[in-house]
Amino acid sequence: MRTLQKIIYRIDEELLQLNVDDQGHNQERQALEEARRRYLDMIDLIVKDKENKQ
Repeated sequence: MRTLQKIIYRIDEELLQLNVDDQGHNQERQALEEARRRYLDMIDLIVKDKENKQ
């Protein structure tokens, strides 16, 4: 789970950099945002699974 959080942190850094550059990076930004959503969904599933096992 910590690895997923690190990945989300890196994605956030990339998104911030794109916001600074902001020169036609819409496809890259959309791909990063989609990846971020998917990793957050994975974390939610892991947490729910752990809660169900307890």
